[in-house]
Amino acid sequence: MKKRVLLIDDEARVRASLKTVLEPTYETIQAADAQEGLDLFRKEAPHLVLLDVILPGTDGLSVLQTLRAESRTVPVIMLTGTKSVKTAVDAMKFGAADYLSKPFDVDELRLIVERALMDQELQREVKQLRAQVVQRYAFHNLIGKSPSMQGIYTKIEQVADSRTTVLITGESGTGKELVAKALHYNSSRRERPFVALNCAALPETLIESELFGHEKGSFTDATARRVGQFE
Repeated sequence: MKKRVLLIDDEARVRASLKTVLEPTYETIQAADAQEGLDLFRKEAPHLVLLDVILPGTDGLSVLQTLRAESRTVPVIMLTGTKSVKTAVDAMKFGAADYLSKPFDVDELRLIVERALMDQELQREVKQLRAQVVQRYAFHNLIGKSPSMQGIYTKIEQVADSRTTVLITGESGTGKELVAKALHYNSSRRERPFVALNCAALPETLIESELFGHEKGSFTDATARRVGQFE
């Protein structure tokens, strides 16, 4: 099934040009003003929006903010007849995926649309993978139903959403990292990276660089900048 692109522009010839370029690959729907565009956005659920900066009775940036408030996932590409840096900066600040000046280059238009849809798909896949990871490391997926394990599950629930530093102790192979992941993925920080680091395997002289990174030339062997695990 073709992906659907919503064209919001008050100039009929611009909409016709966009349709001609895009329709071999995408399905297009058109709106000549802001209200019609918002109505079609809500009704047709497009995969991407091409939005003119200047529209009758309003401006495209206001429409962009409304679209972003209703959906953070649908990419919006702004179209403009000027090359104002401020307009471009404002558009990106308000959540536009990209920015295209009129008259547009056909190949550039195709590339920008393709790239925005690809980014959208990647974000969807990342979201799915995160959900799978959260499910995998939910505390109820830990093996064990003994009273001792039930006590651990209770502690995970109690501690997960706090900002308390947690020390997990136990013999090798007893599941300390699983508990750490369960704590992380059941907390409000679940969208942030979980970083596992075996400090015992690192020489004392490298631990600081591994954790905090270093700049090129900061010490004798620092031949390049290194990004630390905490950065």
